[in-house]
Amino acid sequence: MKRLWIALVCILISAVLCTFEIIYTYNSTDYLNNMVAKAKTQLNSGKGVLAASTLNEARDFWQGRKGVTSVFLHHDRIDDIDVQLLSAAYACEKADADSEIKLIQLQIQLEQIWSMERPTIENIL
Repeated sequence: MKRLWIALVCILISAVLCTFEIIYTYNSTDYLNNMVAKAKTQLNSGKGVLAASTLNEARDFWQGRKGVTSVFLHHDRIDDIDVQLLSAAYACEKADADSEIKLIQLQIQLEQIWSMERPTIENIL
């Protein structure tokens, strides 16, 4: 009977951790996606420096989440987003022609992270 209770406790702990990971990843990527969309709007209205500031704020947020997300996500993905945020901020600040493309690439990568972590049949199998 003790083994059954231990197994149930282990299953419960796993379920709680998986739920936490899903919520944490969704909230993190959703916030970053909103910040990138805000920066894109600012860039399109001619405020590149303000867009760069928004992206730096998003990067600070991502840096703060890095410790927990590195437990759940591949380290390459975490570092790629960090580098892309820095690159996009620099491009926006310098009014680079590729700055909007960099923002779109960043949004696509954030959406890919969420789609990889979402509990679907394709991801489970």
